[in-house]
Amino acid sequence: MREYVVPLDLVQRVFKIFKSNDKFLIIVVIQFYKMLLQTKDEQIIQALVSPLDTIVDFFINFSKTKKNLIHSAILELFVVMINEELFPLLDHIVLEYFQE
Repeated sequence: MREYVVPLDLVQRVFKIFKSNDKFLIIVVIQFYKMLLQTKDEQIIQALVSPLDTIVDFFINFSKTKKNLIHSAILELFVVMINEELFPLLDHIVLEYFQE
């Protein structure tokens, strides 16, 4: 899988769909991201750092709107990050959003 995801920059291409207004497309992109996280491949995880900003920004900016299904998918993604112990991604979230 690594030979398709990393060189073709597949993650960045898929995350262009994230700007869509269709909530089901956004949920599919989040599930795709989660599936890539579960591969536990270091090169793929390094490629997933920059799209993580898009997900966290969406979660923070639209937290008061009625996008509960999307928020549930994002929270499930965070649980997978914690359970799989993906510390590079968790460190990125903490340093980017909670550093003062």
